[in-house]
Amino acid sequence: MASESLPTMVLTLLVGEKYPSASVRGIDLSPIQPVWVPPNVSFLVDDCELDWMSDNEYDLVHFRFMIMILKKVPIVLRNAYECVAAVPSPAALTYNVENECQWDDGY
Repeated sequence: MASESLPTMVLTLLVGEKYPSASVRGIDLSPIQPVWVPPNVSFLVDDCELDWMSDNEYDLVHFRFMIMILKKVPIVLRNAYECVAAVPSPAALTYNVENECQWDDGY
């Protein structure tokens, strides 16, 4: 599984702890990851809008609130689909987008 945003290290560490038999990779633009991580967790400093440098065989690629900040959404989603389509087991691509503006005053 690869994850992007949340911040990366929080979601990645939580998923790694909850699923100790899974291999979990967090990806971020900045090297902000902690020194100690569970043995099934790894991090990659990379830009998801560029060519993906990893092994390209994920069961799940998860983007959280990323679509609205990406400049190359079709390219990123194509790369993600190609990564999950390469695995023989069922795969899923999920991302969350919230498009409703919310103000402190309730309007």
